[in-house]
Amino acid sequence: GSLGASLDQLAVALQYAHSDWPALASNADSLAEQAAQIGAVLSQEIAAASNVIEGIVQARSMVNKANRWNSEVGSAWGVAIPAEQWNQAIEQAAWYLTNGDYVNSLNMAASAAESARDAINAANAEVAERQRQATARQAVMDNAQRAIDSAVQAVREASALAGAPGAQWLQSAQEAFARGEYDKASSAAANAYNEARSAIDAASQNSGQGPNPGQGQGGQAGSNPGDSASNVGQQGPGDSVSTF
Repeated sequence: GSLGASLDQLAVALQYAHSDWPALASNADSLAEQAAQIGAVLSQEIAAASNVIEGIVQARSMVNKANRWNSEVGSAWGVAIPAEQWNQAIEQAAWYLTNGDYVNSLNMAASAAESARDAINAANAEVAERQRQATARQAVMDNAQRAIDSAVQAVREASALAGAPGAQWLQSAQEAFARGEYDKASSAAANAYNEARSAIDAASQNSGQGPNPGQGQGGQAGSNPGDSASNVGQQGPGDSVSTF
């Protein structure tokens, strides 16, 4: 540029003796000042460009993290982050940098990084909620399974009793469990268990009472002591006395 041409002219003038040294010195000082100013501008330019490059690198790292998140975390829970828009923003930031528009380049990179970060946080929150729901659903399913297992044991113990107590409720519980209706399955299993246990307890109480003392032995002819005495009186000494 003009600074380079002025330096070339100064170099040529210095080769001649008896030149106007004060003028040359003043010219050299002016050129040095211009060079210093240009150097300062270049330093600022380099610093600004470096700052933008660092911003783009950080933004690209965050966008890449969002892209990897889908395969590393989201796919297992059916959650996905659409990162195409951020990839485009990174490309625009690089284009602005190439054309010396550092402000727009840095703003575009920062926006892409922030959007990717917010999307990752939101997606992580969604995964955490789905994990919580899955844990709660598993607990309900486990409770239903335990209730059915207890009902199966009770119904099996009551299977010899009339009417197969608890069997229909148990079938309803198993069918509800197969449909994924775990709360309904637990309720039906509880009914099956209670019905079977009530029948078992009732049968146990009945078997423990035994026969009624007023029946059984007294119901057979000749087995009651009072009956035996009356028979003896009819056939024994009482008859002989009456004949006299």
